Amino acid sequence: MAAVKQNKKITIVQADEMLLNATYPEKFRKDMERRCKARRIELVFSELTDYIPEYGTVGLTTRSGMSIPTADLIVPTFGPRPNTAWIASLGPDVLDERRLVKVKPTFEVVGHPGVFAVGDITDWNEQKQGMKYPVHAEICSPNVFSFLEGRPQTRAYNGSTEIILIPLGRVSVLLV
Repeated sequence: MAAVKQNKKITIVQADEMLLNATYPEKFRKDMERRCKARRIELVFSELTDYIPEYGTVGLTTRSGMSIPTADLIVPTFGPRPNTAWIASLGPDVLDERRLVKVKPTFEVVGHPGVFAVGDITDWNEQKQGMKYPVHAEICSPNVFSFLEGRPQTRAYNGSTEIILIPLGRVSVLLV
């Protein structure tokens, strides 16, 4: 990006100590850092923002008080937290410490036969990406029918391939 738009300064503020998150291999994360630095992208690690300024506002202050006074476009890259409060009514054993629903590989909620959950709310250790949910449905649907018919649930989810495409100026980086 910096090579394409010479007059723009880009700063990435990252809560972690490395780019991306631990789902991706450390070697890949370090390579992305190297590629960003080569394009003169400034990286700020271990910082958080508690709010996103309104459109047209210039500047950003992080939780610790670090100021980025010239920020004129802020692109949040974190999604909303899954709305799981409603399912918590089943009991304290339903959610994990991240407030995600504990599910078996069949997508049946742990400790609650006949209750199924798929998508962002599940506790599967994977990136929450829309491309994964058709696979969740392919596994879960037959298991729901099996439950309703009194048969054993035979379909099991084993996770899926993590894929990320990162546009970096005129070059894109793909990790599969």
